[in-house]
Amino acid sequence: MDQYAVDVKEEELVTKFLSKDCCNNECHTLIPRGMIESTRNNCLEMSKNELDLVILSHIEAGIMSNEKLESVYTKLAGRKKYGQRQDTEVMRHRIQFTFYRVPVCRSFFLFVHACTTKRYDNLVRHFHAQGVTVRQHGLANKPSTHPKSFKPADIEKAVKFIESIADLMALPLPGRLPKFKDFRIMKLPSSETKSSIYRKYISSLSDDELKMSNCSFRRIWSKYIPHVTVTKPADDLCDVCRVFFLLIGNTISIAQAKGVTDIERAQKLNQFLDHLHRARNQREYYQSWCRNTDPTAVVLSFDFAQTVHYPVSPQQPGTAYFKATKKCGVFGITDEKQKVQYNYMIDEKDDVGKGPNCVVSILHYHLQTYYKEIETLVLFCDNCVGQNKNNTVLSYLQWCLARGLNKTILFNFLLTGHTKFAPDRYFGIF
Repeated sequence: MDQYAVDVKEEELVTKFLSKDCCNNECHTLIPRGMIESTRNNCLEMSKNELDLVILSHIEAGIMSNEKLESVYTKLAGRKKYGQRQDTEVMRHRIQFTFYRVPVCRSFFLFVHACTTKRYDNLVRHFHAQGVTVRQHGLANKPSTHPKSFKPADIEKAVKFIESIADLMALPLPGRLPKFKDFRIMKLPSSETKSSIYRKYISSLSDDELKMSNCSFRRIWSKYIPHVTVTKPADDLCDVCRVFFLLIGNTISIAQAKGVTDIERAQKLNQFLDHLHRARNQREYYQSWCRNTDPTAVVLSFDFAQTVHYPVSPQQPGTAYFKATKKCGVFGITDEKQKVQYNYMIDEKDDVGKGPNCVVSILHYHLQTYYKEIETLVLFCDNCVGQNKNNTVLSYLQWCLARGLNKTILFNFLLTGHTKFAPDRYFGIF
């Protein structure tokens, strides 16, 4: 049911309630309809425990008798109430219902607070038994009697499997952050998810063992070992964005900064907004070329990946601890239209660094092998325009134009700090 249908149904309920007399005093005529709808909507948005506590607090405030004040109540009432059996004394706990200090009837009170009669009676019994506390289900923290329920051994097996995965792959959180109060926090790599670990757990079970669902596996994980979490993919921030978001994170906004004049405050804010505007325009320009359908234009993005060590093993052998593994450089060139990346592997013995000779050599080989006689060539890279390497690449592109290999070449440098583009995604897959 969509939100519009819910609103219409709620409007009909309020209209139907106000069209009838709730009691002899006609409480619904004393309160404006806007206040009734506002209070009822607020109660509907509350969780079950929150609404229980609200109603319990009203019961405590409106109750007119108490065991500790029984003598006072008896003296004021003048008589005691007895049931059908004369030997069984029944003290009726009368409750005065109010709405913004206006006495109202029980029906009006329950409707405004979106509470049914059965729920209210259960809350009254809970109040006399335990006071204003959160209610718990009667079967909470009790073992299930269902024949297909998980036994303690099944839960323990799943917990031990997650702990073994954490010992193998997870890393402790370096230092203490404000959002992580637990020093036992272990971070699994971002390449893993709870679903992928669940699939590994299911594959490790035999055919005759009881298999749990992904939902049950996650619930057991959250209940017994919540300190083992998966690292979320994080984007790097540039210097301008880092300074601004650090101010926001420390609840110190530009408007509240002390010792800063209004002119300086406005200049800093405009400088940051201009930076975001430039980054947004750059991203839209990059995406527009990736969606370009001109068959005569080729859009390429290239970048170096981090040096790869091989062979790669999550478990470091003790005898090879002090031995350096072999390194391999990776240079990727992505075709933005075809969504394909070519990775060039540079062995350690052939590595000449990430200078202009390496970039121009691989780029020239790639263009001559896969993209001959392209009219429009669009290139994207994340290097700074002031580097000598890029000056050499610019000279090479001018040579391509002079030789007639291309008619038009657009060479684009991404804004510093906002350089996440297609090669980074393919490097992660690689």
